[in-house]
Amino acid sequence: SREKVFRETQQMMKKSEKIFFTLLKSELTGQPLLKEEKENLFKNVTLEEWGTIADFATMHRVEPLLFEALKLNPGIPVPKPVTAFLKDRTFQVSMCYYQLVQLTAELVHLLEAHHLSCYVLKGVGLCCLYPKEELRASGDIDIYVPDKDEFQFACRLIAQNGGTEEKGFSNYHCNFQYEKDGMSCELELHRGLCAEYEKKFDRQITSIYEGVPKCAKEYRYPMGISIPVLPTTYSALYLLMHMFQHFMSKGFGVRLLCDWVLFWNHQAELVDMEQFTGWIESLHLEKFLSLVTEICVKNLGLNSKQCKGLTESELVKKNLPEKELESAFLEDLIQGGEFGKWDPKRMLITTRAPGSVTYLRELHRQMKKRFPKACRIVVIWPILWIVTGIAFVYNNIRVRKVSTKEIMDSNEKRNKMVKKMEIFK
Repeated sequence: SREKVFRETQQMMKKSEKIFFTLLKSELTGQPLLKEEKENLFKNVTLEEWGTIADFATMHRVEPLLFEALKLNPGIPVPKPVTAFLKDRTFQVSMCYYQLVQLTAELVHLLEAHHLSCYVLKGVGLCCLYPKEELRASGDIDIYVPDKDEFQFACRLIAQNGGTEEKGFSNYHCNFQYEKDGMSCELELHRGLCAEYEKKFDRQITSIYEGVPKCAKEYRYPMGISIPVLPTTYSALYLLMHMFQHFMSKGFGVRLLCDWVLFWNHQAELVDMEQFTGWIESLHLEKFLSLVTEICVKNLGLNSKQCKGLTESELVKKNLPEKELESAFLEDLIQGGEFGKWDPKRMLITTRAPGSVTYLRELHRQMKKRFPKACRIVVIWPILWIVTGIAFVYNNIRVRKVSTKEIMDSNEKRNKMVKKMEIFK
């Protein structure tokens, strides 16, 4: 019957999911599985289930971590096509990594040669925390230039030195296609570190990041090359905000949780916990922080003893998630894949409860992003609203291949999680 097939499919997914997380945890912590664990977990795993595990790895772009985990745990009966696929993807990610390190170094040198203060976000800076640098998949380069005047100069400088600016709707970074010595990559040059949500929240996050230039610069050394990164406590906040920002859009995926685990397992003692928790409380992100941390402790090897400042803090302990919310959040994270790209019904989560007024507010916000210059002319707002609405419906039908109702239903479902997190209260 249909119900029986559905139950069997769900059971297969749960088993594959457990194996997926167990292997990732083994690689992230560097701890091989016990003989009993391997015997119990990998007994009678079918080719179809291995295919699902490989699909999870692809959806979340963690194929190299899975491949290395299998090398760390010899004797697991993995089908040859799965091993060959993971090996091929690991090679591709590694080659991309070496190229990105070189291009990042070129860009940093270019900016610093003109006395511009900059910080590399995520990417190759985080790779240094992984068991092997080249295991973390990265698709672009993100560089933050906090000074407004220097940011404008940096945009012109990159445009004159191999960068081609691309149209985008972000109000806090500019997109470039950067080419150098036959290599190319996407570059996001940031003037800010977070999208806009609610005015009070936006003002607070802006106020926090204004402190970055006042701190001593810190560096990481991918392939021995000096790369400036955010101060450690600011990095902790940025990693959480990066997850939150993508969660409020389409989703963020398992790879960013891996970043969170490795950051705290290696850098916990360098984080000013009093300052960090103060920021979290001012942004009302206590429940989101607790949710992410709890999932990482249970599934990916976040060391609760080593990271006591985080896992044993009053802020986290007071806001431990309800089981229902934790399950819904984890399911949302897994099914969406990296940045929610595997679920076309996702577009964003509104900061307020779904309804006519909320959707009109969102239409206005999207209009301002789509027409940053024209939106200054108030009298043409009705025309811009109509154009934005038509573009939204057209993209749903032609590009996303979903109905507007499906997108609204998805928002309503995911908005319930945000409401339980009490972020925009």
